[in-house]
Amino acid sequence: MWIAPNVLTFAGFLLLVLQFFVFTYYDNYFYASDDSHPEYTPVPRVVWLIAALCMFWAHQLGMTLSDVL
Repeated sequence: MWIAPNVLTFAGFLLLVLQFFVFTYYDNYFYASDDSHPEYTPVPRVVWLIAALCMFWAHQLGMTLSDVL
């Protein structure tokens, strides 16, 4: 099978966009990790796991492009 390298890069970009929207859903103003705003609940640990996986796969897909060319 063959897939265009740009599609892989775009898929990695979409993973990072997904990560941004997940963080935005759980923390609209990005205050959850700030000690000066205790009224905001912390972001759940599973969100951090999703973010780490999205970041990992985005980098892997981006590096695939450099190996192909």
